[in-house]
Amino acid sequence: MVTANQLNIEQKLGYQFRSRDLLDEALRHSSYVNEQSDSGLRDNERFEFLGDAVLNLIVGHILMERYPHLKEGDLSRTRANLVNETHLAIMARWRFQSCL
Repeated sequence: MVTANQLNIEQKLGYQFRSRDLLDEALRHSSYVNEQSDSGLRDNERFEFLGDAVLNLIVGHILMERYPHLKEGDLSRTRANLVNETHLAIMARWRFQSCL
């Protein structure tokens, strides 16, 4: 059954999910799952793992294209400085502010 929450998310994103169960899993925090007794629910940590890998791949690819002269160590340090919790939070806040 489709929930109002799912429809709201889809409308805001302009995208309809084929599997709303996966949408729910992607939005489910581990603390919520841990509070449910024998629920069989899965949290979003597997998606977080995959998302981190995809983000690292994309940023790494962009850095290699833009800075062909940089060596692997410099590319790794630059990517690590860009793809970290603090920097990503700053970028998200900036993006959110520009949407208002």
